[in-house]
Parts: sequence; C-alpha cells; structure tokens
Amino acid sequence: MSYHTLGLPFLATKAHIYKKSTIIINVVLSTSIGYTNRMLQKIVVLNGGPKTYEAMSLGTNMPIQCYKSSKLLVLSDMRGVRIYYENKLIDLSNSFAFTRYDKNAQMCGIILEHIKRENGKIINEGTLAYKNATGKAAQIPRLSHAGLPIPKTLLAEREGINCNYEIIESELLFPLVLKIDGECGNNVQLCHNRSDLLQFALSVEIDDVITIQEYIPNTYDIRLVIAFGKSIGAIKRNGAENSFLNNIAKGGQAHVYTPSSAEIEIAKQALLVNLLDYGGVDIIHRSNFSPLVIEVNYGLGVNGFQSAHQDIKVFAEVAKLIKG
Repeated sequence: MSYHTLGLPFLATKAHIYKKSTIIINVVLSTSIGYTNRMLQKIVVLNGGPKTYEAMSLGTNMPIQCYKSSKLLVLSDMRGVRIYYENKLIDLSNSFAFTRYDKNAQMCGIILEHIKRENGKIINEGTLAYKNATGKAAQIPRLSHAGLPIPKTLLAEREGINCNYEIIESELLFPLVLKIDGECGNNVQLCHNRSDLLQFALSVEIDDVITIQEYIPNTYDIRLVIAFGKSIGAIKRNGAENSFLNNIAKGGQAHVYTPSSAEIEIAKQALLVNLLDYGGVDIIHRSNFSPLVIEVNYGLGVNGFQSAHQDIKVFAEVAKLIKG
C-alpha cells in the first residue's frame, strides 16, 4: 500500500514585487476561485493513518496521498516553495486537502495555505485560522510565493528535521540561523554544525516549527515601520560586539536610516502578503547590497525606533492614518 506519490519540482518564475495589492491578497488566500472535480486531481490527507486511507479509498477512485505533518519540510527561496517528505519532493498542487487531526497546528496550517495557493481546495477551510498564523515561520512561504526576496529558508518540526536531513544538508551550508517564533531576538541561535542543529531541535517543544535559514554575514539590518501603505520611518540596527544579532533588546544600537524606494516598496508588499495593515519589516543586505526580507513584526516594540527618531511617536502616526 502506498500512502504518497512523488511530484515534480515547483519552478514557477514570479516577479520580485507585485504592484497591485489585490493581486497580492488573491495570491495569499484567494476565495474567489471556482473548483470542479475535473480540476482537482487527488486528495491529500494530513495526519490520517492507514484506516483513514482505506476508508477514503472505498469512496473514490482519486489518488490519495497521506502525510504526517510533523515529518514534512518546507523549503522557501526565490524559486518558490517546495515541500519534502522523508527527503523526497512531493507535489501537493491541484488537490483536495483533508486534515484528520490538526495536532501540529502551525505546520498543518502552513501546508494547507501552500495547497490553496497551488490551486487546491481546503476541506473545512476554517482550519486556515490556525495557531500562530501570523507567526514568523508562517510568513516565509507567503513571502516566497509572492516573489519577494528572502534568504533560503527551511521550516520543520523536530521530526521533520530528522526525516529530511539530507535535504537540509544539500540545500544549506553551515553556519545557519535557527529560530522559533518569538520576539526581541529570543529563541534565535547561530548553528555551526549538525550537532548544534539537533540540540536546538531537542531544546524546543516537539511541535514547534523551527526556522532554519541561511546565514547572511552582516554588521547591521534595516527595520522599516509601515502603516496603511505609508512609510513612517526606518532605522539601521547595528549589533553589539561579538553578536550576530542586531536586535536592540540584545544590545544593538539604532540609528536613523533613509530607505530607498525599493526597500520601502518591498516592506509594503511584505505586509500586504501577510494581510497586515501595520508592522515593522526587517531587511538585510547581501554583499552586493541586494535586500532580503528577514521577517515581519506585527507587534513590534517601538522604543528602539523612537530612540533614533525622537520626533516621531509611532502610534500617533498610526492613529493619524486610521480612517473611519
């Protein structure tokens, strides 16, 4: 009995920045697409065992693919989003998605969003309102799918790291940045080898989605604060000595920064693809100065920003832009 089949690599080419917000939102969670059985080619079952597979097979002749969400790995980069299961690339496009149990809520939600973006239909669409849907791990595939520039990033739970280590090793080189959803630079670590990676995975909760990201050597990053499509301002954050983190809470220093029009546009689109009206977008640069979105902060602290921009009160600016 086969519980899953292999697919083809996702190699769709996308523009780096979509210009219209309506396109962005349709890309993220389109609810206007009409589905027919002819368009959808298979059923994807998350967290259903052999009994679920056997029972569903009695009711359809469509192919059924069953996966344990904790064993999946999500790879996002400028080529798009690809999903791996036990070191093998799988194709989840054009499918009905059925979740038997959502015990791995965030990873399930990330996979369901991906299926929907790939012309799929979610059975019980309310499952898209999942735990940590606004978290930093969940943001990465959205940014990638929209064609926004990001570092190569893998997402997996502890079991997914063990089941897909060949992919991790083939796609990324040490050192790597490891993190789980958090704030102020907490739960972030620079990983130098496989032992560091496995130790980090053991140190977090078993169902935490771990972000494994290529390390971009740097001495600073940029945070742009955007509200309702308008740039409130930006700061340059220089990390403390001997620290790879630029967070103000970790000893970094904030300085006024004048962002380029490209950086402002990228930040605006990063908020749009995450359906956020207000937030802070962290951008880092490669050695050739090309910008990359590291993360989007929807509940950012403002003290560091206001220590540099002493004439700006962030929430006063937000209030000015709120329209009744």
